[in-house]
Amino acid sequence: MRRAFFFSLVLTVLAGALPLGAHAQVPPTPPRDQWFAYNDDSHWGNSKTHVRVDKSCLGLPKSKQLACSMDVFRKKPFVVVAFTDTGINPYHQDFRAPEFVHHPSKYIEGYPKEAKAFRPAFGVADKRGYDAARKADEAKWVRVVGRELHWFPGTRIIGGISYGSGDTNGEYSERKILDDQGHGSGVSSVAAGQFFGANPNALIVMVESLGEGSLGWANDQEWIDIVSNSWGNLANLPLGDPASTKTATDRGQTVVFSAGNGATNTNSSTIFPPDGPVEDPCKCKTPDSDNSMTDPWSGPSWLLTIGAVSPINGQDHWWHSYPVDVSSFGSKWRAAGAFGVKIKPDEDNVETRDFGGTSCAAPTTAGVLSRIILEAREILGDTHGGQRKDQAVAVGPKSRAPKDGPLSDGVLTRLEAEDIVMKTAFPTPADPEKITWDYAVRPTTPAYFVHQGYGVVYKESLALALKVLVGKEPLPDRADSDAWIQATDAARDAIWN
Repeated sequence: MRRAFFFSLVLTVLAGALPLGAHAQVPPTPPRDQWFAYNDDSHWGNSKTHVRVDKSCLGLPKSKQLACSMDVFRKKPFVVVAFTDTGINPYHQDFRAPEFVHHPSKYIEGYPKEAKAFRPAFGVADKRGYDAARKADEAKWVRVVGRELHWFPGTRIIGGISYGSGDTNGEYSERKILDDQGHGSGVSSVAAGQFFGANPNALIVMVESLGEGSLGWANDQEWIDIVSNSWGNLANLPLGDPASTKTATDRGQTVVFSAGNGATNTNSSTIFPPDGPVEDPCKCKTPDSDNSMTDPWSGPSWLLTIGAVSPINGQDHWWHSYPVDVSSFGSKWRAAGAFGVKIKPDEDNVETRDFGGTSCAAPTTAGVLSRIILEAREILGDTHGGQRKDQAVAVGPKSRAPKDGPLSDGVLTRLEAEDIVMKTAFPTPADPEKITWDYAVRPTTPAYFVHQGYGVVYKESLALALKVLVGKEPLPDRADSDAWIQATDAARDAIWN
């Protein structure tokens, strides 16, 4: 039985998200366009692309467009990524999708029919900004109660539910589902934002609050494909019961966690030298302060545990814990802001923001994984979605399947999808000059897998993964990483089974 999670007894902390007030890098770094990877102009695609699914209906009379659109939705595959976090900013353009006006239960099999529509004041938001829109909708926000599922027409946020406070920055009154902290909007953006997301076509579910209640609800929903988590318990203690995540992954749902979350792996403003605590001038975190294996949120072998690398030079950040399965970007990554509307950043950095930590790496990886699942469903014509027998996440007739590769049998399983994403990730060789561009890194060595897992998930690894999926490229031989991962998984199983 899942144990209750009490915030008053076990506080939770966000997994390494960088604060809104960015500190100067030491030493200074070159412009972003010289980095290993950057996403100011939409790293994953065309920044001018808006998500559309039913262009063919636009030429019809308006009286017929809705029915036409519904037919298109029912014939189209979708993929759903849930985030257990601080809430989401539904006004931001990064999540907009004007044609998503149909109740999700009509095109997502298993989606609860009782979910209520919350229609944000987009017109007010676009003309007068976030504060005005929030004020215009205040009466509606007040009526939202806990553990009640909503969806947001005109966006890809097909689910929002609250299992507790998402925390507040003191400027806004706490409202259910609505992000008053910034973290939840950031993780959603880097995974599924149409400008900054790894998969701009993924559908978003925000489960507000950090803990077993929110995670348990997400694990129980068979229509949710991936659950991304970027939090941990404050004391780094092995508390909680991993049974719900084991049941979910056995069914075929992927559960992603940031590596070894806890107090010593977040942005601490205090360090503790022999002479007593002092302000940490660079907020560097405590190196390797927590072992992922003993943390219930990222330790069990059935979870995908994600480390972080610097997009400045592609090297592993030394402040996250290990071991990990794979890594992605963990600093200065562009994302939607919690208190803005537009994509273009302003001087206050509230429209968009620099995001980071393993809080950025985990959802970025979840977004790439969702791309693989969605691509498989599109190839196989799978409009069912969710999990099926034997952990299948995409199923279709062999007549539609490629002749070679993982889809050749007409089925893609959870483990196959995860394997593709992990084994197409590669470590970045250490460039002596670029190492100096970011001080908080470990230079890559032949034993990179000890801290990076299989390597870095990024744009080029996604391109390779899509080729592997359809048999155009073989799954890379990663024998050295395989041996390490198998050994750590055995240790994890000894702890958690």
